[in-house]
Amino acid sequence: MGEEKSIFDGLAEFEGEPPAPPAPDYEDDHEFWVKTIGDWLWHVAEGEHRAYHLSHVLFTTARRAAAAGKSTRYQLLTSSQRGELTLKVSLAHRANPSMFWEDNATTRELTRQGFRALQKLVDLWTESEFDRWAYSRGEMADFFAFARIFRNLMHNISLAEDMEARSKKRTAEDVAKIRCMVLGAVE
Repeated sequence: MGEEKSIFDGLAEFEGEPPAPPAPDYEDDHEFWVKTIGDWLWHVAEGEHRAYHLSHVLFTTARRAAAAGKSTRYQLLTSSQRGELTLKVSLAHRANPSMFWEDNATTRELTRQGFRALQKLVDLWTESEFDRWAYSRGEMADFFAFARIFRNLMHNISLAEDMEARSKKRTAEDVAKIRCMVLGAVE
C-alpha cells in the first residue's frame, strides 16, 4: 500500500495573524443595551452632546420596549435594571429642565413630557405582554408616538449643533487663511 495523502497536502502553511473571531452580536446582548442606555443618560445629565445621546436613548429604549418579552432575543428589564434606568432618566431630566436652545415654560413642558414618555418606555420594557393588556392599543400607540416626536426633536437639535460646529470650524479656517495672507506665513 502506498502512503495516504491528507486533504491538506499541498496547501500553503497559514501565514500572518489568525483570522479574527466574528464580532459579537450586540443586538442580542441585553446587559450591553441596558448599560449603554444608562451611559447615554449619564452623558445627558452631564451636558455632553445632550440631544445626540437622548435621541439614541429614545430610539433604543423604544425599540427594545416594543419587542421585550415577544422572543428570547429581547428580554424584559429586571426590577433592578428598571430602577437604575429610572434613576438615570430622573437625573438627566433634573439636570436639563429644558432640552432646547431657549429655556421657557413651553420648552420646559415639552422636555417634561419627553422625559415622561421615556420613563413610560422604560416601564413598558419591564412589563410582560399580559401586563400590557391594561392599556388600550391607542394608549400604547400614543406612548410610542410621543417618544418618537421627542426623539425627532432631539435628533434635529443634534443635527443643527453639528452644522453649527462645522460652520465655526470653517470660519476659523477662513480667518486663519486671511491672517496668513495679511501677516504672511508667520504664526
